[in-house]
Amino acid sequence: MKKLFVILSLLGCLLATPMRAAEASTEGTEFWLTFMSNLKWQASDNTLQLKLIVSSRYTTSVTVSNPNTSWSTSVNVAANGISEISIPVAQAYTTLTETDAKTGLRVVSSKPISLYASNYADASYDATNVL
Repeated sequence: MKKLFVILSLLGCLLATPMRAAEASTEGTEFWLTFMSNLKWQASDNTLQLKLIVSSRYTTSVTVSNPNTSWSTSVNVAANGISEISIPVAQAYTTLTETDAKTGLRVVSSKPISLYASNYADASYDATNVL
């Protein structure tokens, strides 16, 4: 009888405690990405624009770097704000296949951010949420 009381008491405590599922989020403090080939873009037309769009609920600093070439840039993002970062084509645009292109970007922030990448060329636009 005593065991049944203990079991029912524990079960009652478990049922009385609100259960929460893990909240899905795309926020983070470190990301890796590259830009894949855009079939509409030709090297001679100079219209390709690579951008990162950063948003955060916090005031934070963000550094974007290519560890292979030692290129980097930094930006500050205001709380609940958005910042755009233009990326040089040579640092992140991958045109080669089955080879080491050295175009990987590392994005690091001091507080959680949401990161988006956009790739614009004449008559073509791609964008993605970076996970």
